[in-house]
Amino acid sequence: MGSETNNASSPSKLLLNMSNLTPDCAIGPPSLQRGLPEGYTTRVFSSIKHLQHEVAVILEMLQQNPNGNQWLLVLGLSSEKLKCLCEDHNILGANYRIMWEQSNALIKVIPSASHEQITTRVSKHMEGQMRAMGISEDDWDWAAASKYPPCPPNSTRTSIRGKEGDQGLIPQSRMFNQEENYGWPTLVFETGVSQSLGRLREDAEWWFAHSEGDVRFVLIIARKPTVIHFELWQLAPTNSPRPLSRHCIRTLRSQTPSMPPLTRQPAQTQQSYCSQEVTVTPHSVVGAPLVLPFEALFCRAPVFPETDISIPASRFEMFATNIFH
Repeated sequence: MGSETNNASSPSKLLLNMSNLTPDCAIGPPSLQRGLPEGYTTRVFSSIKHLQHEVAVILEMLQQNPNGNQWLLVLGLSSEKLKCLCEDHNILGANYRIMWEQSNALIKVIPSASHEQITTRVSKHMEGQMRAMGISEDDWDWAAASKYPPCPPNSTRTSIRGKEGDQGLIPQSRMFNQEENYGWPTLVFETGVSQSLGRLREDAEWWFAHSEGDVRFVLIIARKPTVIHFELWQLAPTNSPRPLSRHCIRTLRSQTPSMPPLTRQPAQTQQSYCSQEVTVTPHSVVGAPLVLPFEALFCRAPVFPETDISIPASRFEMFATNIFH
């Protein structure tokens, strides 16, 4: 089967002003194929060797065009082969993240170490702020690329679908014994090339829907050689108008920080929106600071000197050091 395309915006249009393309809010439930960029690759599974070849082709194309396709949609996987892809991340000869639904999987190929580096820099900054506030490392953990099912760990669940993020913050109240899985992170990172922005927004919807709102924030990082664009997505209050109006979204975004609902929300009642945006270039930072409410992150009220996590413009400039070239 050849490559399939959707009607995504052209790369030049997307890269000229990504922030102007931010939708007011997400529309509809998350899907494995929604939001994929123009030129994404679809293959019916035949062998791991063939998948290795497809991943190598995607990596080669990304070397030529850093803003190109990084997605491989694989159809018709057996449960055995799906398990191999989920458990052995060396199997395709490149770093990747995986999302799956029944016998189909969506693979996000990580194009270079610098893509992971920006995620690491943001998380390290957050660590520094937490240490400065006296928060013990026993009070939180990073999820890294842990796999999450569509239900909380202590409830009945199936393995027909699941997903990995690029990073996530797990507060102490959601940490369990080593024999058990951690609960859902309150913050998830989703990082990709700039042309993947539409798909990354779909990934945010997946986290909200399947965690029933236990995931409070999804930080999207979409990058190209000369622009890094950050979007913070969260759920709107339950009493918000349906559908979310532009006036309501402007009002929510004017609150600093904007607090998401702190109770669980069934997927069918959720409305998500982009609460904050920051765009970084070699010469400017627009939209900083980015602020994450302490209570929503740690599932408890702050105790002095604890306060909200804030990423100022100066830090965004440091994040971009050695990224632009």
